Amino acid sequence: MKDVKTALYYASIAYILLLSALFLTGRVGSGDPGREKRGTRAAAAAGRGVLLLLWAGAALYVTVLSRLGRDLPGRFIFSSGETMRSYAEGRINLDPFRTVRNMIRGTRAGTFSPAAAALNIAGNLILFCPVAGFVRSFSRRGRILLTFLWSLIGSLAVEATQLLLTAGSFDVDDVILNAGGAVLFALILAAARGGGEKEKN
Repeated sequence: MKDVKTALYYASIAYILLLSALFLTGRVGSGDPGREKRGTRAAAAAGRGVLLLLWAGAALYVTVLSRLGRDLPGRFIFSSGETMRSYAEGRINLDPFRTVRNMIRGTRAGTFSPAAAALNIAGNLILFCPVAGFVRSFSRRGRILLTFLWSLIGSLAVEATQLLLTAGSFDVDDVILNAGGAVLFALILAAARGGGEKEKN
């Protein structure tokens, strides 16, 4: 069972990376949603919808499902008031960049692996990058703002779910990195497509 979970975990990460690369190279989502023919538009939208669902499933597995039962096996934070208080204590961070600062201090002090810190930060930056590609595929205007809003909402939902299902903590640093990575990727996509965003945002 552990081998299956590990395989699913890395397969989910690989899919997120692959999808981001496909958006970046224009293999996916390169068409203008407002200029596609009706039949082509419907087929393209259906295909993008499938990719969106697969990405949501992959992101959910990496951030929540793969961690269920790790801290409180078989229990949820809302199972009792005492469980909620004891579990949530120390697992809610609303201080921006506190976790990042602690990781950096830990790497300097030798108490935290530099590779683990780099993977944590990079993973959070990349996790919601596909949102920028999907927004670009479905919308012609306000793409940067929509990317920020959808990635922010998605990240907040993930963090809350992690806490409620005892699958992790609620960390504002994750939200900042998730949304920031998505917006940065949206800007990269705009630059890669010839700066067309200047007139549409």
